[in-house]
Amino acid sequence: MAETFGCWRGVLEPTLSVLRASDPEGFDRLVALIKYRATTPYPRFPQGLDATAVSELSADQVDAFKAEHIDNTKIKDDTPEYRERTSSEYAVREAQYARWRWACANFETYCNMLRVSGHITESVQAMLKGRPLCFPDQKSFSDLVAGLQELGPQLETAMGCANLGFVFTGSSVVGFSQNPLKGKYLTPSKITSTTKSDVDICIKADGIERFVESVRERGQTVRGFGTTCSITTSAMRFGCKDWAAVCPELAAFHKKWSTTFQGGLQFTLCEGGLEVPPWESRIPMK
Repeated sequence: MAETFGCWRGVLEPTLSVLRASDPEGFDRLVALIKYRATTPYPRFPQGLDATAVSELSADQVDAFKAEHIDNTKIKDDTPEYRERTSSEYAVREAQYARWRWACANFETYCNMLRVSGHITESVQAMLKGRPLCFPDQKSFSDLVAGLQELGPQLETAMGCANLGFVFTGSSVVGFSQNPLKGKYLTPSKITSTTKSDVDICIKADGIERFVESVRERGQTVRGFGTTCSITTSAMRFGCKDWAAVCPELAAFHKKWSTTFQGGLQFTLCEGGLEVPPWESRIPMK
């Protein structure tokens, strides 16, 4: 693999350098697009994990297991622990990645944490292959993905964006909360509900920031909030309470699908160059 990479690098690097010099912005967008489309359409757990091979707990083990691993508390404002956990973007990212690494390294335990919280083995196994835990079955997942594949070109036209894609986000993808104020600090312990968790989708495209500014210039409210992209970087996603005033095409889709899921359906927007953290899942498009 290393020899193959070295060979291709020797061939491509001179050409890429010329392209980079001729159009730096376009080149960076192309690299980001390739990286996004090469991202797996499932959370990036270690390869080879199998929920069906994980032994289930016996009935007499469940209570003690829950007491040790499940924590639904939320740290309150204006406490020393609150300030510690939210002291900086770095502290937030460190907590999120520590939780992710723990779930990867202790998958058998994590699998049983999901089970004792109501998630069946089939759902956990499907999550490893790209179906978030917020979906009750394969049909509901496949139907929504098919709908998004039709929606994508409509949004590109309506928003004036390009290279549009979708990403499943939020705790209901892999099952644990990434909010540093929920549960234990450095291990996953706040497990998503099987009935109340919503389906969170981020719309990712070149030109989103330009679109958001145009919406704000029309007097509509679009809020921005920080999001983790990688262990070293944070960025901005955007949300809106009234999509009808911002993008009627998205509002119509939301109205059609939001009642399908018990926890509802939520959309956010982000610029196309943002990286996707390993606990999120790219939605495959045609």
